[in-house]
Amino acid sequence: MCGSRAALLTGTPSHQSGMYGLHHGVHHFNTFDNITSLPNLLRQHGVYTGIIGKKHVGPDEVFRFDYEQTERNNHIDQVGRNITHIKLLAREFLASANRDNK
Repeated sequence: MCGSRAALLTGTPSHQSGMYGLHHGVHHFNTFDNITSLPNLLRQHGVYTGIIGKKHVGPDEVFRFDYEQTERNNHIDQVGRNITHIKLLAREFLASANRDNK
């Protein structure tokens, strides 16, 4: 699944991005340094970006979001499975996007 997530965020398949598996754990896969991700590209053009839920891609420099509520700063049960908590985080993201872009 992580290869698919990275493919969506980079527009490249695993063998071109280097993201062959999950970024965390014993394998700690990373994308290649020369890869530009969608969130980084959007941020360069002034678009406020965010992610809620499982991320499992890295390194952070390649996948930089303005708003991040992932397994790194939340319990996975909260951002991966608790739709009420995810809804509240989505509201927080939208409020911060409106506040930061005024």
